[in-house]
Amino acid sequence: TDTLDDRLLDLLANPNLCSRKKLFNSVDDRVSSDVLFPGQCDAALLRIKSLESVRGERPTRAIATALRGNTLYSSIDPYLGGVHAVAEAMRALSATAAQPAAVGQGLFYGSLSDYKQRSEFSEGVRGLSDACRSWHIPIVAESVDFRANTSAGTVLPTPAVYMVGVCSDITKVRPMHFDEREDVIFVLGASRNEIATSEYETFLKDRVTPPPPDIDFAFERKVCDLVCELLNDELLKSAHSITAGGIALGICEASLLRAKPIGARLKIFPREGASPEVLLFGESSGRFVISLAEQHRERVTATCSKFGIPLLAEGRVGGREITFEEGAKCSIPLSSAAHIFGGGLDHLMSGG
Repeated sequence: TDTLDDRLLDLLANPNLCSRKKLFNSVDDRVSSDVLFPGQCDAALLRIKSLESVRGERPTRAIATALRGNTLYSSIDPYLGGVHAVAEAMRALSATAAQPAAVGQGLFYGSLSDYKQRSEFSEGVRGLSDACRSWHIPIVAESVDFRANTSAGTVLPTPAVYMVGVCSDITKVRPMHFDEREDVIFVLGASRNEIATSEYETFLKDRVTPPPPDIDFAFERKVCDLVCELLNDELLKSAHSITAGGIALGICEASLLRAKPIGARLKIFPREGASPEVLLFGESSGRFVISLAEQHRERVTATCSKFGIPLLAEGRVGGREITFEEGAKCSIPLSSAAHIFGGGLDHLMSGG
């Protein structure tokens, strides 16, 4: 029988979602001592050398960078694909307590002689422009390629966003993975009853149906500001943006990307009209998974209330399983999850 447990394990093997550790380890991130927390955060961090270095002090500021793009969303709705690319990059920076400073974009589309491909480009650019204008992020560089065609056909439209921001104090940065047993887990943001154009539907159901997740510009910025404030107030032990694969994948990543994987138990609050699949795998925008010490629970919930950001789930770190309860019931062994998640790229890298 095909259960939610089986589907989650299958999704962990998805090449679009599985661990990139083997690829990351093939890159020499230690060329410079100015690379901070390599592979541990949603965004890459590079130390800023400035007057502190001249004075003999250790620099505390850093440049945060993130590269994001979603060809699946763009193939169905080019406008929303462009918006989501900017939103995902902004959330990645927020998870490192960084504020966006500028955007560079790489636009890869088909020939302008084809009406459909010309329309995809036009709508993609409009989405990028609207998002950057709404969130006051200047576009300072771009590269455009209209030769996204191969002998096998047209490459899916790809608006790739490279966002740069500034983290004013690297001591406030926390990793994306969970830290200690019995830490409190919160999922915060907003979820809608949407699962179309998701990795769950594409990979497991072998279909792509419109529309991609909708996005609320004001809410997106507000939830990013909330996470930055929680980090700057030193209330969190981890922060991780939820994107492809939904809450289920966000929790699994936070458990499995730790040097020694650790289990988690999460209660997803039921929502009217939402199936267990939607609660687990829906890809609504503007969500984070955070962990914190029990002593900071009240301050974190009070800050979320101040920003008007709801909690979607809560739980605890620890155990030998990754378990979801209440609105959606699912449980997978930590050892199996770690093995599948860590080996998802093996057959591709071996040429199999």
